[in-house]
Amino acid sequence: MTQSTGRTRIAGILVGGHARRMGGIAKGLLQPAVGGPTIVERTHTLLRDAGLDVVLLGEAGAYESLAMPAVGDDPLGHGPIGGLRALLRHAGGGDVLLTACDMPHLTAALIERLLSADARTVAPRVDGRWIATCARYGAECLAVIDSRLARGWRSLHGVLDAAGAVELALAADDMRALRDWDTPEDVRADAERGT
Repeated sequence: MTQSTGRTRIAGILVGGHARRMGGIAKGLLQPAVGGPTIVERTHTLLRDAGLDVVLLGEAGAYESLAMPAVGDDPLGHGPIGGLRALLRHAGGGDVLLTACDMPHLTAALIERLLSADARTVAPRVDGRWIATCARYGAECLAVIDSRLARGWRSLHGVLDAAGAVELALAADDMRALRDWDTPEDVRADAERGT
């Protein structure tokens, strides 16, 4: 296990995509509570309050009105792995925290546990599958990504496996915190749960 260096100072929120699944609305601009902040604003605040510099990752045109710094995917057109690669390059050799723009229940406690875990690359797992868009990636993951991209492999799960990621133990409320709004059905399901 590679020990944590305490160098995680940068966080990125993946905002790429073309809003096709939500009928043209960028997922991060959805509001978990009527009149409240958007998911991206809420996530940005949680990350900033954890002491991190925060950037949006990917095609961020839909988020221009929020005046948040953005970093384009590198390479373009490769999905989340392009956002993670751009974030690691932006961090200049430091570890990074990666989150998705569609997690309306993300908690400060989960972010803190990711940051304080005794490993540089750490992520939760649910039903044996990494939650790769809510994870800390060590700087060494950049070389892993480059190697995988050279082979045509784009999976963030594969990056975590190849980097020897450590599984973050989940707390009782983490399943809710890790829930995402990927489709209108996910939003409706949350409303039916009353959350």
